[in-house]
Amino acid sequence: MTEKTLETVKSCMDYVAKLNETEGVEQKGGKKYTQVVHRMEAFRKYFGFEYTVMTEIVVDTTSRVVMVAKILNREGMIVGTGHAEEIRGQGYVNKTSALENCETSAIGRALSAIGLSGGEYASANEMDGVERKSNAMAEQVKQANVKK
Repeated sequence: MTEKTLETVKSCMDYVAKLNETEGVEQKGGKKYTQVVHRMEAFRKYFGFEYTVMTEIVVDTTSRVVMVAKILNREGMIVGTGHAEEIRGQGYVNKTSALENCETSAIGRALSAIGLSGGEYASANEMDGVERKSNAMAEQVKQANVKK
């Protein structure tokens, strides 16, 4: 990584930290979280199209979706990755938009991997989703056992 790139990363990280103060969404416990939309805008502002974000569906079934997001430099080298999983139908957003929600979460995690975390590595939705996903998985196991 060149000195110029390091300076750009640092400037972008500082900008995202300031965004956290002005645009951050308050989470449980009072900490703020900078949404992916604002972090992506900062990413584009500082890196333009020299770096790109690519997403890929890893799993897409009737019950869940898993995605990976990769941030690549202009040479095609992966500089950050993020994975996400959503359970279809669980929670308000995933009733209609599990794939889109999963992609956004994966991008957010990839941005966090390069230092643009926006206050927390995991989003508020991810933290709230832990119990929701655990319950959904337990229900799937229960239903599978009933079928046997």
